Amino acid sequence: MEDGRLTLEMINQGFFEAETYINPVIADYSKKYKNIWLSRVPRGTFVYGQGYTQKSRQFYGGLALQDTNRAWEAMQPSRAADPETGDPGYDACRYDAPVIGYGLEEKQYTIYQTTRRTHDVCLTDIMFTWQMAQQLKLMYGMLGDVTVGEWENFLREHYVNFATHLVANAQMQPITIPLGADTVDLTGIDLGSIGRLHQDMLDRLYMFLYRQCPMAALANDSSGPVYGLVTSAESSNELITQDPTAAENFRYARPEVLIEGFGNAMTYKHFAHIHDPMAIRYQIDPSDPTQLVRVWPYKETPTTIGDSVRVDQEYVDAPFELSVIMLNNVYRALVPPPNQTNIASHEFGPQDNLGDFRWLNIQDRENNLLKEKGFFFARYRAAPEPLQYYRDAVCILHRRCTDVNVLFCNTAETSAAQAQSILSIANYDDDDTVNTKIEVSLASSLTGVEIGTAVTVTDADGGTTAGVVTDDSGDGTYVIDMLATKEDGWAEFVLDGAGTPTVGAA
Repeated sequence: MEDGRLTLEMINQGFFEAETYINPVIADYSKKYKNIWLSRVPRGTFVYGQGYTQKSRQFYGGLALQDTNRAWEAMQPSRAADPETGDPGYDACRYDAPVIGYGLEEKQYTIYQTTRRTHDVCLTDIMFTWQMAQQLKLMYGMLGDVTVGEWENFLREHYVNFATHLVANAQMQPITIPLGADTVDLTGIDLGSIGRLHQDMLDRLYMFLYRQCPMAALANDSSGPVYGLVTSAESSNELITQDPTAAENFRYARPEVLIEGFGNAMTYKHFAHIHDPMAIRYQIDPSDPTQLVRVWPYKETPTTIGDSVRVDQEYVDAPFELSVIMLNNVYRALVPPPNQTNIASHEFGPQDNLGDFRWLNIQDRENNLLKEKGFFFARYRAAPEPLQYYRDAVCILHRRCTDVNVLFCNTAETSAAQAQSILSIANYDDDDTVNTKIEVSLASSLTGVEIGTAVTVTDADGGTTAGVVTDDSGDGTYVIDMLATKEDGWAEFVLDGAGTPTVGAA
């Protein structure tokens, strides 16, 4: 007991002792991670003794001169200068050679680490308690999945950090996404100008990459280099199906390439589509529509013991996604040998050292006298070393349309600019104890109102509350983050009274 409360370990023990009340089978609901980044980002060994920060050097070779009139000239016989005619003369054995340039660049990189641990486990309980063996077997499998997931997250984040970040609008404007940041600043960019991922954008990037770094391609086919497009399955499907002609061609052609370390991937117009179920997504910050907030794929909810992990609906509905152009030799992860106390006699290579969980039972006179109680602990370390093409990687921030039967996002161009009557209203998330988000269906769509637009919600009694549109994909239906809270929900607040509740642009 801690302060009169049951500890998680005590609840856990009681749960597994209640054999009369539970089925003898434990179902495994662990998340299985797809090895996209772990299979594609090469690994090396981080050498101890050279500091926390090390340097990588790049050599940039010169080009053939692009001014052919300057580089090549007609040969002539030697002749003396003639002051009367102004002829400077010519020396056939004298050469004025243009200089071939080259460059050297030095870039610093540092090593990162993180740690993870489990709750305490009592070895005596394992020996005597029914079903503990099943629990441990599942726990071992979970620890392996967690290790893969940690590496996938680390490698994805650092690839994005090396990349140039572009917005999917007509100008393909560059933005900055700091490493590990939960927000993206889009000040000065019209959110309504950001479109879906389109093949025209990829075609433009393809020709840049073809000229800039053809050797960075993941594979080659009969028509040229093939680069990777790492995106969600939803965005990949949109990219193909939004063009009916392309969809028909793709259906019958179904080309694919073999990517080393990953396997077969379906390709379309020089890009191998690699589906990342954990693709980076964002939603609008309702308190500041110039900022996007990171949305994670899963959330934890309380269960019988501890927490269960479920897909977060906000991730499913997130209106923005970051798709990544994958190249070879952007960077590699340098992993240090795990046993620092015995480096000289025994070293593990980077393929083996991915931060395995270790069992630790630290002896304590009062609580762990016989070292029978312990926990699983893991430490992960890696240094992202930039390689040849680290400056050429690209990411694209684009819109997502969550409707399933609409080709384009609805842009609300069908009605007058005045406020529209609310036909129905509901709290967007019934699980919220304090509701701040609503979904409204209006009599007609609102002209000029789109994602990120500030609106005013007027109740039936004339009271007003400010909000921000965070989803405009429905035909006349909007999701609005209210800039105020109401514990009982907004439906009753808006629909009470004899007047007509409305929504209009602020």
